[in-house]
Amino acid sequence: MKSSSRHALIAWNERLERAVGAALRLWRRPGPVSRPGALVVEVGFARPYRIDSSTDMWVACLSGTAWLTREGCRADTILSPGDVQRVPCTGKPLVVGMPRCRLRIALQREHLAERHDTPSA
Repeated sequence: MKSSSRHALIAWNERLERAVGAALRLWRRPGPVSRPGALVVEVGFARPYRIDSSTDMWVACLSGTAWLTREGCRADTILSPGDVQRVPCTGKPLVVGMPRCRLRIALQREHLAERHDTPSA
């Protein structure tokens, strides 16, 4: 997806949210990850996941394949099981499952290794 197309999709989704509410949004916006530990999320192709944080995050792919993209960044990242990526908070990071994936998201890299999973809402 071209950067301009990605930017248009994000802008369109934000306008849609303001006009009709969050029920029709294209991706889940979970809010900031502020507690220690890790958050485990399931991401599908039709349900992209926005990483919303005021600090950089660490993302580990637990299963499936994930496409990680950021607004304004020309290089996207593909994550396979076992891959770990530091995700800057800038550029509205967005993850899409290809066709689905399971991710662990944490504030610190060492929290990715935790065994107790906290399912997402």
